[in-house]
This record gives sequence, structure tokens and C-alpha cells, in this order.
Amino acid sequence: MSYDLKTGKFTDLARVIPSEGIMTMNMDTKNEILYGLTWPSGLLVSYDIRRDELCAWGAVQGRGEWGHHPWEWDVICRTLAIDPEGNVYGSTMDGMIWQYDRTRTRRVHYIDGLDLSRVPPIQSAEEELKRDFYHSWRVIRWNPNTNSFWGIHFETTTLFEFVPSANVLRAVTELRPKAYQGMLRNPEKSQLGFMIGPRNTIFYLAHGPAVMVQGRHPLQSNLYLLTYQIDKARLTDHGPIFSEDDRRVFFAESIAIGPDDHIYTVAWVEVTNAKQKAAPFGPEETVNAGYQILLARLPKWHTFVE
Repeated sequence: MSYDLKTGKFTDLARVIPSEGIMTMNMDTKNEILYGLTWPSGLLVSYDIRRDELCAWGAVQGRGEWGHHPWEWDVICRTLAIDPEGNVYGSTMDGMIWQYDRTRTRRVHYIDGLDLSRVPPIQSAEEELKRDFYHSWRVIRWNPNTNSFWGIHFETTTLFEFVPSANVLRAVTELRPKAYQGMLRNPEKSQLGFMIGPRNTIFYLAHGPAVMVQGRHPLQSNLYLLTYQIDKARLTDHGPIFSEDDRRVFFAESIAIGPDDHIYTVAWVEVTNAKQKAAPFGPEETVNAGYQILLARLPKWHTFVE
């Protein structure tokens, strides 16, 4: 659907295949085409705004998330990558990268020689034999400063650079809190609160070790702010995030920098006052934890970047 900010009017644009929802979406702003992946089948769909044309391009994730687990199962890519030319990229659980190219007769194909399973450090036999190791990217963004994509590996949270023009993938660093550096697998996996901000700096909200507070219920994790300054190759862990009234912030999947230069996220914040209304359910990180879902404002971005 579309929403007119001036009139407040919603307009229905198109409906995808019955019994399929939209897992993720991105837009080719140059050509005004929306792209999405459906759930549970992992079908690639496009909607051309100028032509009012909806197209389905078939399955790009095997049998998707309704197949037999784990042998006929492919976790659907959570973020679609689009370069300035309008090419669309996604990744599979096994680490393959596919490309959608509007100029080709067969528009969807896998890119030979690129394998996300080779980006993170080699895993231990114990981890590999679990047969449930996600080698897809979790989130990925185009960086005009480097003319390349930057993203994070699903399981290990390895920061990588993907240069489509050169057909190159390279591991950069472990985008994790200090306590998890060097581990074969990130205990908290990866999150979607990832962006490329001012001064060619990556801002990332990671789940890290829980901070224990006497008299409060133990949490599974806490939310940490990490930055990676690309030009200086410098990773900084800025520590766990607390509210002004000393409540722990422990879950988030979003990040943005507002026009006031503050960093924002929609976050899960613990409830410490019995009079505060707590949410009844949520993701596994929230088990046994009373919380509220709040808009959180962090300090201004330049507070964290030299």
C-alpha cells in the first residue's frame, strides 16, 4: 500500500499470492520498483509503481520455510540488497548469493564463485554438524562511499563487504560485544538494527551478555551499541544500554538517526515498577521478563564517533 503524508490517504496497490505474506521488502528508487520475498515459500515478487504491474519470479530460497527441516529447509533472506543500477541480491541458508537482473532473459541466477559460508572464520565440527547453521546474511546495506555492500553474517555476526562489480566477498571483523569476541559462534546471533551512518561509520545494536542487577529478574541478554569506522578500520563497543531511570534495554531490531542527530530504536525495556503495564508475550529473549516496547532515543551519533 501507499500512504500520502499530506492527505493521510492509504491506497491499495497490489495483493501477492494467496497464503503468502511479505517477509522483507526493498525499493529500487531509481526505477520505482518494489521487490519483496514471500513467506513461507520464499517467492520473489516485484511491483512496478509506474506501470501498476505485479510480477512473481518464482522461488529463490528452495522450498523456503515450509520444507522438511533441516534437509529441505531454507531460512528466507531477511534483507534484499539493491545496487544503484537496480540489480537485486539475496542469499540462501547455505551461503549462495542470487541476483535478479532486469536486463537478462532469465532474470534470476546464482553468482558463481561467491559463497557466504567462506566469509566467517571456519566453524568447529560441533557447530557444522548441527546442520542448522545459517550462512545467509542477516542484514545488508549499500554504501555509496565504497561503492559496495556491507552486511553481517547471520550466525557469526561477521561484518563483510560485498563488491558486485568485482565479484568479491571479504570478511572484515566480528561485529560483536567484547565478551563474545573470538567465539566460534555468536551466542545471540545477529540483529537487524544495522545502518551506515555519517563519517562512513556503521552503527549496530547488538545483543550481548546480560547485566545482572540485584533484586531484579535475570535477563538473557542486554542491548549494546557498536560502531565500526570503515575509514579507520576501528570497532568500538560502547557498552550496554540503560534508560534514564536505570532500566535495562534488552531487545531491538531497528536503528535510525533522526534529523536531530539522535540515534533511535524501537526497543524492549524491562518493567521494574509493578504499576507499569507489561507486554504478555514476545520473542525468546523475553521469556520470564516483564517489558514494554518503547521508542528509545540514544545520544547524538557524533558522541560515539571520533
